[in-house]
Amino acid sequence: MSELKSRKIVVKPPGPKSQEIIKRTQNSVFLPIATRKYTPIVFEEAQGPFVKDADGNVFIDFANGFTVMVVGHCHPEVVEAARQQLGKLLHVGAHEAYYELYTKMAEELARLASLQDATSQLKKSYLCNSGSEAIDGIIRISKTFTKRPGIVAFSGGFHGLNAIGGMSVLGSKSSFKVGSRPLLPEVSFMPYAYCYRCPFKLNYPECDIACANYFEYMLDYATNPQDIALVLMEPIQGEGGYVVPPKEFVQRIKKLCEKYQILFGVDEVQTGFAKTGKMFAVEYFDVKPDLMGLAKPIGGGLPLGAILGRDDLMSVAMALSGTFGGNPVSCAAGLATLKIIEREKLADRAARLGEKVMKRLLDMKEEHKFIGDVRGKGLLIGIEIVKNKETKAMGAEECFEIRRRMWEKGVITLAGGLNYHVIRLAPALNIPEEVLDDGVNVFEEALTEVERDFPTGVPPKA
Repeated sequence: MSELKSRKIVVKPPGPKSQEIIKRTQNSVFLPIATRKYTPIVFEEAQGPFVKDADGNVFIDFANGFTVMVVGHCHPEVVEAARQQLGKLLHVGAHEAYYELYTKMAEELARLASLQDATSQLKKSYLCNSGSEAIDGIIRISKTFTKRPGIVAFSGGFHGLNAIGGMSVLGSKSSFKVGSRPLLPEVSFMPYAYCYRCPFKLNYPECDIACANYFEYMLDYATNPQDIALVLMEPIQGEGGYVVPPKEFVQRIKKLCEKYQILFGVDEVQTGFAKTGKMFAVEYFDVKPDLMGLAKPIGGGLPLGAILGRDDLMSVAMALSGTFGGNPVSCAAGLATLKIIEREKLADRAARLGEKVMKRLLDMKEEHKFIGDVRGKGLLIGIEIVKNKETKAMGAEECFEIRRRMWEKGVITLAGGLNYHVIRLAPALNIPEEVLDDGVNVFEEALTEVERDFPTGVPPKA
């Protein structure tokens, strides 16, 4: 592997080699995967915060495989841990036999949880392959334990696309569900505390958290609480655009769960493991979840997910397993990743750098007409792009054009929000500070260019 040290554009992306590979992909791969890309970049190799494409362009990666690579791409300790394990034990089915790496990963998750007051009661783990599987398992455990059929989820929530449970509780885009019905019955949705776009047209804090009060109203009039097994929440919404709710919102929901003996589950698939400036994002809200879904960085770049839960919940008698869940190589890479996160105090680093970036972006918000909102925690930061600050009209075209110019200059970002109008920044937590600054500079350059070239807004595509 060549050493990647800085962004470098040698040919306008996608270059000729990339275009040829893209064409082959579209001729041979499941079409939604072949065409639904956040960026038209063909990854060839990656190292630390950088990605090199097939044409030799080097990009700063602010997407990190949907926030997976928290210690950067191909961290030598993670690679070495996986390499050593490959030569020792490649696969064991978790129901076939015991193996120590599965146990070590479960012990490590319990230890990390025990260090945080919010998660200290989470004692046992089930390992799987992905966030979708983890959420599906949380739903099944909750129903089996409570013997209740109902689930409550939230508008804007994202819980995976590859399992029927996650699809059923997904509230981020109705288009994701096209062709998938019928889904699970007895799923109810309530508003999330998206204060910038309050569904009740109120302002925080004068609103008295009307969105949380709606839950009590729903329990009184629409859904018998004795029928609800689980309330499932992202403590900070990911695909929804890094929406951070007020603390009181989460606390009020949790209090009602306790009142009616409803399990409270959090989806930390995107927010877990130091990215928000805390080991787990739920720590910001001073509530204790009963179950927690984990994935993305937990495998160091290899497939791994987990359910972490209370002892009694994780002792329920039920059939839950998978052939590859808790794969030895994934566990080895994941344990190396967790060691790096803790040793290098990456939660503290994410908090410090995130505060610096947020301050700069909030200053930009005052100067730039297309920035409607800036929010986030740690190094998960959302920039909501609007056509007009007064109407808050979603700036999908503006967002795409800014991101397009960014990747042409050598910076990769994610999009999010209902209309893909939010730019999501999610760099590696150990990204060099000067590289982080360079990437934010590129965002400001691209934003300034788009506002200059499209003073009345970017027109929709024909």
